[in-house]
Amino acid sequence: MRHLLFALAGLAALAAAPAAAAPPIFPTEPASGTLRVGQRVLVDDGVCKAGELREVVVNSRKTTDKAKYADGGPRVSRCIKR
Repeated sequence: MRHLLFALAGLAALAAAPAAAAPPIFPTEPASGTLRVGQRVLVDDGVCKAGELREVVVNSRKTTDKAKYADGGPRVSRCIKR
């Protein structure tokens, strides 16, 4: 009986936990140097077809060329469903 109570309490705690926050949606791609490596943002600038957003991620590949990659690496984008 005691184990059942602990299991139910654990499930209740998981259900009450907030869901992971969705990436922010921007009308234009953020300026160079404003994102961190691995950060993911959504851009609704009309580049992708209707019903899709452009997902922009700063690649985790490190580089020493700070003039070219102010965010720490190249940005990679793809179109995803809303």
